[in-house]
Amino acid sequence: MSSPDQAPPPAPDDDDYSPERTLDELVQTDLIRHTDLIAADDRLIAQAQARRIEHLLDLQDWSERPQVASRLHGNPENIRTADHIAAAMTEDQARAAAHNRWDDHQVARRTIVSETACLTRVAERTIDRQLDEARFLCSYAPATFEAFSNGEISYRHATTLLDQLRTLPSDDHAAFEERYCRRRKASRWACSATGRGGCGRGCTRSRS
Repeated sequence: MSSPDQAPPPAPDDDDYSPERTLDELVQTDLIRHTDLIAADDRLIAQAQARRIEHLLDLQDWSERPQVASRLHGNPENIRTADHIAAAMTEDQARAAAHNRWDDHQVARRTIVSETACLTRVAERTIDRQLDEARFLCSYAPATFEAFSNGEISYRHATTLLDQLRTLPSDDHAAFEERYCRRRKASRWACSATGRGGCGRGCTRSRS
């Protein structure tokens, strides 16, 4: 029996009361943490691949400069001609003239493909295809490239769109691209913070 002089313990404050988390809740929290890390990695991979596309374009543009292409070819006569053209013409005129010398253009292309394939340990035909994809993606599918650069869609999604765009008239590209990107974003996992069950975020596939 307690002493009459001893005060009773204070009643718990309901506002401060927080029961211990159950094992189920801990598992759901860990699942969210692990899968969020993987999703973040996927976004970083897409962003890195987008930068790689930009670098492929830079390489291609550089190799097509007349004075560069002639030196990659290594033909002394073509080098002298390219230097003369570069001194007498504007850059656009010189580039147009260089495209008439297919030897330089083709050898330069083969050179950058071979060098890139060797350094990246990728087949030359793969690099050659990626150069074409990079040019088409940035020139004819800017919205797709933007979504790709932001990590919103993957490289596979971007190249799938390119394959479909090539089957359409050029006037239909913009509308098809906008619709495709919107659907790709909508089909990603949509999570709500208050969801219960599954991953704890209320994940549901959009069926629109």
